[in-house]
Amino acid sequence: MKRNVLTICLAVLGLTLTGLGCDGVSNPLPKPVEVKGRVTVRNAALTKGCVAFYPAHGNDGIENFVAVQPSGEFALRLVPGEYKVAVEPDWIRTATKPGSTSIPKKFWDPNGSGLTVTVKAGAGDVVLQLN
Repeated sequence: MKRNVLTICLAVLGLTLTGLGCDGVSNPLPKPVEVKGRVTVRNAALTKGCVAFYPAHGNDGIENFVAVQPSGEFALRLVPGEYKVAVEPDWIRTATKPGSTSIPKKFWDPNGSGLTVTVKAGAGDVVLQLN
């Protein structure tokens, strides 16, 4: 009797797991697109730092960030949508000793930076001017 109950429980569990994993539901998120851009501080290329993208509408995505190249350029892949943007000194993300930076402090916070980006397929390069 115990063996029959165990067999039935395992069969039900197997069917449940199979149904959850093989029901043909596709990923509800759109495919990420490439985002390229450039950061300037007072009209000069930012040579060191990170650009962080935060979903503009709360919990409908995750934060993404990318290191800025010495030319001021950056590239990453993001799901299309609206983002608040922060530009941070590189030592914030690397947990190293704070140093000097040319990035004005107001741009470190996505809620106070005033920088927003709409990401969509085929959009042009993003230019972030920190003045």
